[in-house]
Amino acid sequence: MSTRKGTVRLSLAVCLSAVLLIGVGCVPSAQPVAPTAASAAAPVQSAAAVTWKMAVNNSPQTNKGEQERVLADLINKKTNGKIKVEIFYDGAIGAERTAMEGTLQKAVQIGLASSANYSAIVPMFAALDLPFLIPNGVDGVAKFMNGPAIKDLQAASEKVGLKTFSFQWEGHRHLWTTKKEVKTPADLKGLKLRTTPSKLEGGYVTGFGANPSVVDFGETYLALKQGVVDGLFIAYSSIVQYKMTDAVRYINEMAVVPIIANYAMNLEEFNKLPAELQQQVLDAGNEATTQAIELGKKADLEFKETVKKEGIKVFEPTAADLKAWMDLAPAVYEKFPEVASKEWMAKAQASAK
Repeated sequence: MSTRKGTVRLSLAVCLSAVLLIGVGCVPSAQPVAPTAASAAAPVQSAAAVTWKMAVNNSPQTNKGEQERVLADLINKKTNGKIKVEIFYDGAIGAERTAMEGTLQKAVQIGLASSANYSAIVPMFAALDLPFLIPNGVDGVAKFMNGPAIKDLQAASEKVGLKTFSFQWEGHRHLWTTKKEVKTPADLKGLKLRTTPSKLEGGYVTGFGANPSVVDFGETYLALKQGVVDGLFIAYSSIVQYKMTDAVRYINEMAVVPIIANYAMNLEEFNKLPAELQQQVLDAGNEATTQAIELGKKADLEFKETVKKEGIKVFEPTAADLKAWMDLAPAVYEKFPEVASKEWMAKAQASAK
């Protein structure tokens, strides 16, 4: 009898130890519990799910930030949660050029850069900053994005090891002035315009009859207010979001250059993805480009209303008004023959019509 009691005590002790050590009770196995409606509807995260880093140089509150979130959400949706994109704003892991360098080095999965900055890596992208290369405003941009010329730019990216798979549109560079309304090239003659260090921008400012003056963006507001410069080519979004509406009085909606940025991945890393995931990422990129143009168009209309309320006079040029400016563009193209061939430029212009 004592032996039997000892055996029972020993069994209980072993069981108690198991409970304390690993949380397993000495009870019969429970029957499987049927899932609730909520748990059955919950998405199942794949064991192979990964998180990609996207490096951008703008804040999340801008219209660019909205476009970036659209792309991130579409990649997550199209890949059924297998790829989640985390956006690092305000240059947290690299500004535009350094973001692309990080993408080449596989430290960043998606980089975003404007055509001006991206052209330091893929020179052909500088062509997007030629005046009136892509005519017909936002409608021309939408057609260009779906035309044959854009594929040549993507092919040029692949030659340096980058996969350009989506685009962002922030609006167009229009002509803003502080004291004088400018409708024709003759009106612009002799005025001093703020430019970036871009030789192309300085080239068309000179070609239009003005004097270029390189001013850092952070100093542009004071340069306008103090009369150091008389105006600049810039988008509605920059004037409104960076609170420069009280520094300018006139705008000519010339739409001289579309502000296009592109998202790129490391080509080798892209090619490692299964074919299905590759297509899903490309589909997300194409859809994000389409939405970016619509979001940019909506934002531009809102910014325009803000500008009008601030008392800025808006001049909407007719086709005849624009022709006087567009006739000056070919001379600018001739100054930069290294940017793109005449054949490609003709293809780009035709695809936007």
